[in-house]
Amino acid sequence: MIEAAGGIVSNPEGDILFIKRLGKWDLPKGKMEKGESREESAVREIEEETGLQNVELLSFINTTYHIYIERNGDKVLKCTHWFEMNFDGEDTSKPQIEEGITEVAWKNTLQIEEEVFPSTFKNIRLIIREFWNTKIK
Repeated sequence: MIEAAGGIVSNPEGDILFIKRLGKWDLPKGKMEKGESREESAVREIEEETGLQNVELLSFINTTYHIYIERNGDKVLKCTHWFEMNFDGEDTSKPQIEEGITEVAWKNTLQIEEEVFPSTFKNIRLIIREFWNTKIK
């Protein structure tokens, strides 16, 4: 099992930050490093993958699980801890090319429904919908 952490980052307009990797939209996330808390890992990964600085961590959302197959054929269970985050600074976003990220983009609700959801993973759709449901309450 691999543990990872990431976030749903919103800006003052309510847009959400996405990355594009391997032709699919995704949320920034990554493997936790030894001795790192879930919160520290989530902030670090977002800043590394998107180029943003001073992302503000707000609260834990939920944990998702999925299985993927490595190049050698091994199955890996990935456990990702998701956090709600804010960003209200200078937009210095740029994709982390060395991680295969080709684009970083802020998307509004309509863009998420029409552009992101058709070209993302089921767990990403689920965690975003859960995030939206907590905002409506």
